[in-house]
Amino acid sequence: MKCTWEMLPKGSHWCVIEAPNRLWYRDDHTSLLPFFHWLPDALAFEYSRFSPRSDALGQYRQHSAEADLDFLRKGRGVSFHEFDLAMKKSEDLRVISSLLGFLRARSTLWWMKAKIDGDTRFESFLAKAGPRIHPGFFQSHLDLIIEKD
Repeated sequence: MKCTWEMLPKGSHWCVIEAPNRLWYRDDHTSLLPFFHWLPDALAFEYSRFSPRSDALGQYRQHSAEADLDFLRKGRGVSFHEFDLAMKKSEDLRVISSLLGFLRARSTLWWMKAKIDGDTRFESFLAKAGPRIHPGFFQSHLDLIIEKD
């Protein structure tokens, strides 16, 4: 993240699409397990054996340098914390778009499903508990376009 951000000239855009949010209570991207993102890497490695996605994570049974690295490359999500470290404080980033917000504005059925699933309540909780940053950082997946200023 840091290297690509530093390469961009001012006025350029940095995009992240469908990156699982590490703050989210369930992982519906990689492991399909609850609280997977909240665990330290070594414990998540062990917990991954319970994933219904045997195609993606079923091979992780024994630790080795190669298995640990491959596991991390599958993805563990990101949160605004990584943006703070790689770019600048999240509240100072110029987020110009959030795909999920765009979809919500155009899909009543999607919005109703989210309310039933409780996703909007969890987003609201994160927004109240977290810093004052763009609401796109509190969605289950980060779909953001950030302009470098």
